[in-house]
Amino acid sequence: MVRTGIYFFTSLAFLLTTSPGAVAAPVPLTPKDVAELVLKQSYKAQETNLTAQQARLAWATIEKNYDFQLSVESGYQDSKFESTSNSYLLQDKQFVTTTSLKKPFFSGTSLTLEYNRTSDQPDYSSSATSTTSSYTKDIFALSVEQSLLKNFLGLANRAELRSAEATLKATEITRVSDLQKLVLEAIRSYWAAYVAQETFQESLNSRERYQKLVSTVKRKTGYGYASPGESAQAEAELEVREQNVKRESRTYLGAMDSLATLLKLPAGSEVQFKVSESIPTPPNLSSVEVEKLRPVVSSQLKLKAAEENLTASKSNSLPDLSLVGKYSTQGLEETAPDAYNEMVAGTRPQYYVGVKLSYNFGSGYTDEDQLNKRVSRDLADAQLQRQRLELKDQELDLQRKIQSTYAIAVSAKNQKALREKAAQELQKTYTQGRTDISTLIEALNKYFDAEVALTRAIGDYHISLNEWAAFRDELIPDRKNNESKN
Repeated sequence: MVRTGIYFFTSLAFLLTTSPGAVAAPVPLTPKDVAELVLKQSYKAQETNLTAQQARLAWATIEKNYDFQLSVESGYQDSKFESTSNSYLLQDKQFVTTTSLKKPFFSGTSLTLEYNRTSDQPDYSSSATSTTSSYTKDIFALSVEQSLLKNFLGLANRAELRSAEATLKATEITRVSDLQKLVLEAIRSYWAAYVAQETFQESLNSRERYQKLVSTVKRKTGYGYASPGESAQAEAELEVREQNVKRESRTYLGAMDSLATLLKLPAGSEVQFKVSESIPTPPNLSSVEVEKLRPVVSSQLKLKAAEENLTASKSNSLPDLSLVGKYSTQGLEETAPDAYNEMVAGTRPQYYVGVKLSYNFGSGYTDEDQLNKRVSRDLADAQLQRQRLELKDQELDLQRKIQSTYAIAVSAKNQKALREKAAQELQKTYTQGRTDISTLIEALNKYFDAEVALTRAIGDYHISLNEWAAFRDELIPDRKNNESKN
């Protein structure tokens, strides 16, 4: 219901609160424009997207446990320690370099490659009969460790990873749901500002009608036709209209400020509300499959994550029994190249196979951890079941709301037409002296109330339509393509 004079009053209201030259060009806005703007440039959309990105760390924390672990250590050692194997050793100088590369796998397997080089320069006393000259020792080792009980074949590892992935997916779905709620909030703010603007406009129109009424009463008084108290009644009602203009102006400017802040519009922006005068018929209110709605899908993923955490906790509570296998080859020669060649040739291998057992006990932590994970699983399941029922109730309530707000809007439109007709007819009969002024005042006031009620009814109906679209996940239909880029 865009009116001819509405932009004048919009500009006037902004001029009252901004400095000269600060008013920007008018910004035409439809509800669709509001949805696009709030996703594209609002601070709240940026906060929602950034908050969701913080959840990526939990998944990366699990992944980092399976990174390649490279370690390099090199140093020089000068020792004058006594040796039980050789009492003639006075000093031993060694250059030691150790390099290792370890890679854990999600199967509970750990693979380690290690290379060690020791260059030894011993110094013996002159009385020694047999001495060893300088030598280099190279050792290459390949070791494999496999969990057999705790984290059997990587059961806990994979469960933790699946839990992190499910949580990340749930966070992404929640992000889109939050953006959809933000769009709905922006649309509500848009209609609230529009209703405030229309109410302000109607207040101005009502004041103008009473100004004309006061002029008419004064003219009748001058002719001696007015009844006692008519002039005072008319002027008193005009004062009420003046108060309403001040009150509704403040409400309108506050609603515009809230909308501009939410959409991050430039300071002093003037908004042109582009709203259709028609009242569209309600859409097909067919039921939606609750299991496919984003809130339920997100809750299902959270339940899956909780179940995987419980699986990992049970596996990690067992003793750590591992099978260990190691193959090493050595090269020991006076020169470094000869030692390296001997090591590579593998003529002096060493093999080791064994088992390793470790178990932590005493604090009762594993039992408490399992209890915590089980409670979290049961809590997620209870929340999912409750959410299914609440969404069914919400669906029925929204269907009833759309039907009722549509009926109210149609009725309010008819009511306004009747109130306007009654006010016009009573205005004529009052001028002819056939209607008491109190009857006319009551009719004018009810006409004003009907105008405001119609604007609110149309806004409520459009908001209910958007709430229905949001419930069906249609306000932001495509999660990826509609992602806000900030």
